[in-house]
Amino acid sequence: NGMYFKLTATFGIPMYRMMKKQTGLFGRMEPISRFLYKDPMSNCWIISPKTTGGVQISPACAFSDDQAAERPADVNSGESGGWYVWHTASSTLKSHKEELLKMKGDDAGLAALKKNPIDELKIRSIVGFEISGVPPGVPGPLTGLVLRHAAEYYGRPVYESESGGQFVYWTKMGGKNDEGQDDQWQRVDLADAAKKFFSERGYWAISPKVGMLHDDPSFFAFLEDDCATPYQIPSEKKWSVKKAGKWILSNMKLTEAEWDRKRDLVDTLDEELEGEGAATASTPLLG
Repeated sequence: NGMYFKLTATFGIPMYRMMKKQTGLFGRMEPISRFLYKDPMSNCWIISPKTTGGVQISPACAFSDDQAAERPADVNSGESGGWYVWHTASSTLKSHKEELLKMKGDDAGLAALKKNPIDELKIRSIVGFEISGVPPGVPGPLTGLVLRHAAEYYGRPVYESESGGQFVYWTKMGGKNDEGQDDQWQRVDLADAAKKFFSERGYWAISPKVGMLHDDPSFFAFLEDDCATPYQIPSEKKWSVKKAGKWILSNMKLTEAEWDRKRDLVDTLDEELEGEGAATASTPLLG
């Protein structure tokens, strides 16, 4: 489960990535990576640890054969079987929607399904984030909506205010202006990609220019965390905002802004996946 952000430079293949850390063996935090993409061979939407190889029949994987779905969120309302997800009891991928139809009128089958339920995968589309709670009397940031910018920086998504001139991005502590654009951050299929992604200390930044560091006089705000997207910022963490030349802690928030038909910004969407049903910490839906 989590937020998948759209990747650029994927040669025309719609592709999203989710990166996060979760508790592994002996309580250690381990980085994981998942991709959500439209497979050009099968025309299926696929969730997998890899960007090639088609459907993977294994835990933390899923697919949909809804070929009419232009975006992952369209699968939810499609006429297909919806999303096929890992079902531990049968060791294969199954569709919650399809199995319910199969078991209609079969009391024994429905009882078995209730005992070993199939996760129901739901997706909603996000255009960006709403900035709120900015302290009064500061030169920035400005409140309002920031939308996906057609770029990544240090492998993470960049957002820009609707009116321009204000960016939200992640940068490395003491990083150089062009370092975040290096190709090494875009090579998503490296075996150690997840580990590299979280190997540097850094912070989420809001400033007039992508790559600006927090010691620049024009810089607005920062929050130290290595998470992959603003969606993953822990709620208890506070943004540091510059006021009268000094840093103050604020209750500023970045809240995800959901897409609707009136806000037709399909090309810049991020996707958030939510699993419902039998998913637990020991049998995660998406890892």
